Amino acid sequence: MRQLIISLGDHITKYKIGPLIRTLGTVLDIVGFKISSTAYLENYVRSLRNIPTETHIPDLGSAKFIAPNTSIIGDVKFGKNSSLWYGSVARGDIQKIEIGDNTIIQDLVTIKRNDGKTDPIVIGKNVFIGPGCKIGGCTLHDHSFISMGSTIEDDCVVESYGFLAAGAVLAKGSKVPSGQVWAGSPAHFLREVTNEERDAIYEHFNETSQLAEVHHEEAEKSFETVFLDDWEKDRKFRRNHIETLLDKLEELDISSHGHDAPETEFIHGNQRWNYNERQQTEKISERNWKPFNEDGAVFPDEWKVYGEDMDRYERAKKVFDAPPPAYEAPNAPSIPRDQTPWTRRY
Repeated sequence: MRQLIISLGDHITKYKIGPLIRTLGTVLDIVGFKISSTAYLENYVRSLRNIPTETHIPDLGSAKFIAPNTSIIGDVKFGKNSSLWYGSVARGDIQKIEIGDNTIIQDLVTIKRNDGKTDPIVIGKNVFIGPGCKIGGCTLHDHSFISMGSTIEDDCVVESYGFLAAGAVLAKGSKVPSGQVWAGSPAHFLREVTNEERDAIYEHFNETSQLAEVHHEEAEKSFETVFLDDWEKDRKFRRNHIETLLDKLEELDISSHGHDAPETEFIHGNQRWNYNERQQTEKISERNWKPFNEDGAVFPDEWKVYGEDMDRYERAKKVFDAPPPAYEAPNAPSIPRDQTPWTRRY
């Protein structure tokens, strides 16, 4: 019984009283923070890439790239591999916006109706909208191309492979037939789209789509990845040129050994030689100055003085380092010397 009461008390303390005290402490901290005279409250702005309304939430789906500073509001639906670039705005708070697969909408594009109607804005598949365009309540069919700075007003239609030139203004209720180029303000028929232009548009579309993948990879990096990238760039910047060169040679699968390099002549002053020609090296210099076995370089004539001084030093060093010669003791004289003082001898 005693053990049951102890376990029940521990349970109440851990799961009831403890959380209650923590909540009370948090509330006291918030209240004290607000009534403090030095308090500072920073309001963070939420991401504008997904702003819901009362009835709809943007559906980004499997879009390839949505720039961080874009604004997507309300009932907006993106197709597969589509992209919305920097500073663009898609307002679906009044009407619905449908964007097809593989569609590219570049920088500073605004998509919204101006007449207040609720008819949807439909942008088909593989549509390209250049930077700075103003897209109203219109319908853009598949493979249509809208050049930079163009304006499309409400109730307009651009059919498949329709081309709107840069800076054109398509008046309200206009229609661009398939395969035609319209230009001017207001826009009017200019000519037919050529096959060369179709190929150029297709190539430009693919390049921009690949570039969107690069921007997506860079824009969606985490804080840790950005920090490591900056550290790696700083480390490479601080490295010396020799290490950078060796890394580049290893990356290109090129040997850094001198004898593996192609035979190239180097001219220094009035002297010409080839690092890989040993015979030519020996002909140029009277003596092959090679401090290392694998060094094939030829030194200037002024450096020979240092070599001669070194030779004299080595010869003198050999003499002083050699042990002294051993001399035999002289034989003792047969007649002993007179050991009497000289004053008595003379």
